[in-house]
Amino acid sequence: METVPVKIDELLLGFEAQNDEHTSWLHRPTGRVLTLETSLLNALDDDENDDDEDEPTAPFTVNSITDEFLDHARAIAAEDDTYLPLPTRYDFHEHAHMMRFAATVADPAAAHQLTHALHGRGAFRYFKDTARRLDLLDAWYAHPEAALRRLILDWAEKHGVPVDETPGPAPAP
Repeated sequence: METVPVKIDELLLGFEAQNDEHTSWLHRPTGRVLTLETSLLNALDDDENDDDEDEPTAPFTVNSITDEFLDHARAIAAEDDTYLPLPTRYDFHEHAHMMRFAATVADPAAAHQLTHALHGRGAFRYFKDTARRLDLLDAWYAHPEAALRRLILDWAEKHGVPVDETPGPAPAP
């Protein structure tokens, strides 16, 4: 299936927009990244399983959703293969990236402190506080950004999605 080139920034924004209540999808024919409420998709999926032609019922108002957006959501719920789910935060293991970052730190004492910070309660906060104290916070923030970019590019390659890595907004479809 042919996919138009997608801006890396659009894919990254779609990834970042996801949480327990939202998922992001790539519409392959247009290269558009859509972020949808999971409750909408679940309601549409339930409606399809019930063979009910009524509008979905969920904690959102259908009249606030455009027809085009609802059409996209219906197609996703129907498992239309022109839509491809973006990787989720569960595909990006931040703890592993923190360990990898600590291993890149040249000063063995600082690397040990960062590694030690990753154990026990509050590890993420303790790690960032330790990185700040060691004046490594900027370096830490650059590390997961590069790793996330690599995750998105690997995902795109795996699914045959051409990626435009130039900065700037996506062209209008």
